[in-house]
Amino acid sequence: MKIPSLLIATLLIPLLWACDSEQKFTIEGEVKGAGARTLTLTYLADGGLKRISVPAVDGVFAISAASTVPSLATLAMSDGTPIGTLVVENGMEITLTADISDPTKIEIEGSDPSKKIAEWIADNAEAIKKSDSETINRSIAQLIADNTSDIASTALLVSQFHTEGYEPLADSLFTIIDTSARPTAMVQNFNAVLASQMSTSAFADISAMTLYEYRDSLINYNPRSYTASMLCFLPENKTARDTITPTLRQITDRLTDRPFTVIEISTAADSAGWKSSVAGDSSVNWFRTWAPGTVASPIIRRLAIPRSPYFIVADGQGTQIYRGSSVKAAERNLLSKFD
Repeated sequence: MKIPSLLIATLLIPLLWACDSEQKFTIEGEVKGAGARTLTLTYLADGGLKRISVPAVDGVFAISAASTVPSLATLAMSDGTPIGTLVVENGMEITLTADISDPTKIEIEGSDPSKKIAEWIADNAEAIKKSDSETINRSIAQLIADNTSDIASTALLVSQFHTEGYEPLADSLFTIIDTSARPTAMVQNFNAVLASQMSTSAFADISAMTLYEYRDSLINYNPRSYTASMLCFLPENKTARDTITPTLRQITDRLTDRPFTVIEISTAADSAGWKSSVAGDSSVNWFRTWAPGTVASPIIRRLAIPRSPYFIVADGQGTQIYRGSSVKAAERNLLSKFD
């Protein structure tokens, strides 16, 4: 018997919907007081930070994104005003109700870890508003002790725990959480780095900067002079650096005479270590530079570079279109500006 094509299509639609939902997560809800302002979701996926911005309509919004593994996400207004902390993963259909005037008033469904985080925040609202480190940390420590196999414990540790002055306790709490509840995408570089990476300032437009160049000169870099720029923060370790430079060479060869630049910025502690790491590599078509104090330099600090190697790609306005640890992902984003 021949089955009508219309019937086949009708039967396939639910399957297609199911497949699509498995390849993404959604967040829908309302943020009271948001009006028509923009909301931004920031989360870790595919080796780098992702940022998705959507406009609200009378505070109502909807976001669709993807993460194949559980990832910590922050929802905030475009000016950095926090709305909520969530755990996201493909297949989740999350609903959220929040109030822009009070981030502790938040309700979440569709993600059990996110719901537990929201409940903890509501229960500890007074301590959070007072930034009472002792009370906050004691509460998180108790929650972790009671829920060592729950991913919500990890999420709270890396997003809410006040690490400064409590480093030994933070380390102890981290070790008692089951490894199955500590996904790499969530604990990468742990609390301080993750917090700085998710800050609004880390995603600020790239500003002009002056850097020391290998030939004992200074270069003045301004992203507005190019269609696209790629900043490469590379380690002093020559072996590690040598795994990156072939890709940089491919990029510069491919984009010859195009309005772009690649700037290598060494994270070596001093200029001697920097020059040693690049010695003998003279046939390059990009700038090799060093900033005094490396990632602690005031020029670099606000970019919140968590590790090296690390890459930032910016457009002609200085807007960051990629930041993360994958040189291949950085290459794809840079080349996309010239397709």
